[in-house]
Amino acid sequence: DLLRDECRRVRNLVHPGIVRVYDFHHDGPHAFISMQYVPGATLVDFRGQAWMNILQAVLPVTDALEYAHRQGLVHRDVKASNVLLGEQQQPLLTDFGVAALTGSESDNSRFLKAGGSLPGMSPQQLGGAEPAIADDIYGFGSMLYELLSGQPLFHPDVTEQKVIQQSPPRLDALDLSLEPPADLVGLVATMLQKNPLHRPQSIATVRAAIERLLIDEIIEDAAKTIIKPKRRKVATSGLLEQQGNHPPPLQPAKDSVGEGLSRKVIVAGAALVVLLISVVVLLPAYVANKAIEQ
Repeated sequence: DLLRDECRRVRNLVHPGIVRVYDFHHDGPHAFISMQYVPGATLVDFRGQAWMNILQAVLPVTDALEYAHRQGLVHRDVKASNVLLGEQQQPLLTDFGVAALTGSESDNSRFLKAGGSLPGMSPQQLGGAEPAIADDIYGFGSMLYELLSGQPLFHPDVTEQKVIQQSPPRLDALDLSLEPPADLVGLVATMLQKNPLHRPQSIATVRAAIERLLIDEIIEDAAKTIIKPKRRKVATSGLLEQQGNHPPPLQPAKDSVGEGLSRKVIVAGAALVVLLISVVVLLPAYVANKAIEQ
């Protein structure tokens, strides 16, 4: 029944970031579903990597989740091991086995109502509340926490009581070799709030925050790579003797080419970087989403 329900829920989900489910099959006592073959590993391989790499890897997952949410479906088991990596290392969300329609009361068993992986289950999901987008927001935050810290929430002794009552240590309180920026630490902490009203209210909001972090970092890196031109050296040999051992104040060469970059040039360069990012990264995703909607 679980496989049949998963097939029924997910078969109509057609998105480049979601593993396709084709059909439900039954052969005597055996039941199975046919799915898209994905040869790669999972996002678990990104544990402990640089935060920029992690954000770039999870960004497409926000598009997949937003698409599912528009269909009224909540995944309810968002975690690194449920995001497969395709041949081109593109992330593909899978395992909608405990997914449910928002506001659904059709599931009678506690497993179906609260099913998922304990570290990524929201307190509301664990308590058997109706499925809600806020559950996937929490799960996505839990996945980010695991990838950035290198271990799941409350590892190694996660319990239901901790999920419901305790807040995990903030990322900036952990001894991490690659410390994430303050805005990312705050974003993850917000997604893991116990009260669903205190979390971001849509996965689109999370995606916008991630894109802003990536763009800001790229601009900052671009600014750091600007090579300042060397000042022309002024020959001082013999001047000490001519001036009674008191060297004259050195004046910068006014005719040196590129005497420092003006603020306007730096701003223009940053704007160009943002434009390039928008065209190369954001525009294809926007076009793909529009194609899916049509």
